[in-house]
Amino acid sequence: MARAVAGFKLDQKRALGVELEPDEVLGPLTLAALDTAVPVLLSPERENTTMAGLLGMGSEEMRAGHHQQAVGRGLTATGIGGGLYMTGALDGVAGGLQQITLLQSTAAPAIRAISWGMQHFWWVLLIGAGVYCWRSGYGVKLARLAAHQLGFNLWR
Repeated sequence: MARAVAGFKLDQKRALGVELEPDEVLGPLTLAALDTAVPVLLSPERENTTMAGLLGMGSEEMRAGHHQQAVGRGLTATGIGGGLYMTGALDGVAGGLQQITLLQSTAAPAIRAISWGMQHFWWVLLIGAGVYCWRSGYGVKLARLAAHQLGFNLWR
């Protein structure tokens, strides 16, 4: 906030030649200038930035949201696998794969590994935690994108 106010005061001095209070003071002259100031127009590049664009620019918040979504996807997939195991759906899939020799050699060991691992998890909790993490990460990314597009911050 202090940098934004100091930047505003510098803009006022450069554009209008108006000298306001010192940078560290938010006094009546600065408040009056803020009330009458013309809003700064945002560039089309900023307004059209995407989540992928911010991620590519190195946004730490966007990267954190992206990571949180990846954790959410992993938890959800693990929970779904656990649910398939607990309901016996994986047994049906494994039985069907015995009919297909080529797929059996690659998919059946993976299904057995998933079945063994999933018996140790409470799958409904994992699905819920995964969806929550993914949604939270997406919310972080949406908020960061909106802040960037609306010019609430001056960096990526």
